[in-house]
Amino acid sequence: RETTTETLFIIMEATSQRILEALRELKQTDALPPYNPDIVTLAVNDIRQLNDASISLMNVEDEDEEGESDNDDNDDSNNNNNNNNTPLSKEEQREIEAAANYARILRDKRCILGYLRRRLDMIEASTLANGGRPMFHAQSLSTTSAQLMLSPYEANYLRDYVALLGEYSDNEGIDVAGVDLSHPPKDLFIEVLVKEDCQIGGNRLARNTFHFLPRDQAQQLIKEGKLEHRP
Repeated sequence: RETTTETLFIIMEATSQRILEALRELKQTDALPPYNPDIVTLAVNDIRQLNDASISLMNVEDEDEEGESDNDDNDDSNNNNNNNNTPLSKEEQREIEAAANYARILRDKRCILGYLRRRLDMIEASTLANGGRPMFHAQSLSTTSAQLMLSPYEANYLRDYVALLGEYSDNEGIDVAGVDLSHPPKDLFIEVLVKEDCQIGGNRLARNTFHFLPRDQAQQLIKEGKLEHRP
């Protein structure tokens, strides 16, 4: 059995290290990587094993501890006079080990929840950057590529998120298609320079003229290069 100090502080074993490394790698990239079911399974199994081990520790009964305590009373009193480092009882050692297990359970939970939350944030960001359109079309969410990229729960989340954006667009009368929603606009109207003759809402815009237009109407033409935003 590990000593008290080692049991308390050695909480980063191979499983925890792998979970933490997966979270670090995810935070260092802007592109959503394929879903890693092995990491999630590792975390769940590790948490269950640690929890079972802690329950077993707390349920152990020291049948002979009381007798040992009676027999060692005189020795303990003499040792206390000469040495302040009194050995911990078996019960105290088990409590410390259970506390260390609980600390690792919390660590694993934080890491795996951080991994899953980060993935959902990236799914939302990519959808917003694509004007409310998902990275996969609704009909392709069951394809092999989508299944490799997203977990079933993430695929359902994406469907619900896109539906929510669509409902918001309909209720507020805002066309989010083709608009980068990841950075909310500061102004509803913007000044633009017409680079090519074009039309907006039936109004013809001549080349090399300036106009003050609603941002949502001008955004697509700006992306096409027909208008230029003048800050």
